[in-house]
Amino acid sequence: MENAVALPAASPANASKSAAGAAPDRAAVQPLIDRIYGPYVRGELEGTPDDVQTAGLRAAFARITEADELEADPYCECQDFEHFSYRIASIEPSASGAIVRVAISNFGESTTIVLHLAQEDGQWRVADVGEGDQSVLAMARHAGSGD
Repeated sequence: MENAVALPAASPANASKSAAGAAPDRAAVQPLIDRIYGPYVRGELEGTPDDVQTAGLRAAFARITEADELEADPYCECQDFEHFSYRIASIEPSASGAIVRVAISNFGESTTIVLHLAQEDGQWRVADVGEGDQSVLAMARHAGSGD
């Protein structure tokens, strides 16, 4: 599969970590990233599954959708997709869990999507998509305000 990622060998040194301030390893987050982006590759996308997002992010998407302020899918910065591929470009620790940068190619155009991950119910989930004013949580704070 073209989206395969070489994973480090399992060991106590690279085990999934969150509370200790270390970013999780690829093996810990790859299933989540595959669950998000696999349907784009297969052309099966009917919306991102709710179970990959935190409750807060699901609420933010609902607010943005209600205000009709979502112009493109934030997981790919696109409205359509074809010849789609992805890979984890980097994983960094953050105060709330991890920041994962996913390099994607869609219609031959490349971009990097920033996913903020947090642990919820013992699972890695997406807590926000994007950076700064362009993140989903930031857009939800301003949804319907005319800003």
